[in-house]
Amino acid sequence: MKLLDEQVLPPTDATWADQLIDSLTGDLTSKLGSEGVLLFPSAPAVAPYHYSLLLRPYNFAYWGVFNAIKFPAAQVPLGLNSDGLPVGIQVVAAPENDALALAVAEHLGKLFGGFVPPCKVLD
Repeated sequence: MKLLDEQVLPPTDATWADQLIDSLTGDLTSKLGSEGVLLFPSAPAVAPYHYSLLLRPYNFAYWGVFNAIKFPAAQVPLGLNSDGLPVGIQVVAAPENDALALAVAEHLGKLFGGFVPPCKVLD
């Protein structure tokens, strides 16, 4: 995929990308303010089988976008689904509101039971 991106597809206009990031950052900052959080899926689906992510290379966008715009985000484990696979959600806050994101993440973790091992681990 990387070779295709670098050698076949046209290069991304850096000015356009910077403007898009600035626009998204401004919009989200104004929406969240100093006390708001965004609850956002961590991924489009539960954990896939090993190596199947190679067939879905852009699923990282669910968490990658907040990394790119430098917003604090915390992953909250919410237990297991009906198939016994771990599920969770992201808590995202505006820049410099790391403590808010962590406090909400901690509260949600306690409320929903937090991390549950998907299988028994032998000592």
